[in-house]
Amino acid sequence: MQKGFLNFYMIGIIVVGMMLSTFSYYVFKKNSVSEIPNGTINVEKKEELPVSETEKIQEINKLSQDITPVPKDTSSYTFTIKGYVYDASNAPAMTSGTPMTGIVIRGTGPKTVTTQTKSNGSYTLSFINAPVGTYDVCVAVPSGYRINPTSGCESVTVRLSEKYDKTLELTVNGNVALHWTAINFNLMREQP
Repeated sequence: MQKGFLNFYMIGIIVVGMMLSTFSYYVFKKNSVSEIPNGTINVEKKEELPVSETEKIQEINKLSQDITPVPKDTSSYTFTIKGYVYDASNAPAMTSGTPMTGIVIRGTGPKTVTTQTKSNGSYTLSFINAPVGTYDVCVAVPSGYRINPTSGCESVTVRLSEKYDKTLELTVNGNVALHWTAINFNLMREQP
């Protein structure tokens, strides 16, 4: 009985070995490079047709039109200009002075916005859906006061940042601020 079992076992191993060798033949032999049929591959060189200088220039112009950058929309932004108005007439050195209430501040440019200072002297000009450009921020100097510059105005240039996408730069006197900027006005009482 053991001899019959051993023979059956050996036959099983032989059958499995034959199956593996057949499988290996089909996987490795049939897909090898030696099975690719022999043949000839012809390569032909195509000659370029002559092109005139005018045609070359027209093609370059056509290509440059396709890659011309689309200008950014500069017409609808929201930004603020903030600051304070102080009476600096009797202010000790290195101090701001006394906050002034109810002083009219006007921002004019591509769009105009007007506001008044609060009890702490602060103001906020909020520009909504405003185009980029140059805005003059002016204080209405009350009677009996003077200001330097005598116009009572500061210019703010609002433009799209070249460094940050979808960000505005506000420049006053060469100083660049992102999102909003501050302009303070110090008024002085006129001497009689």
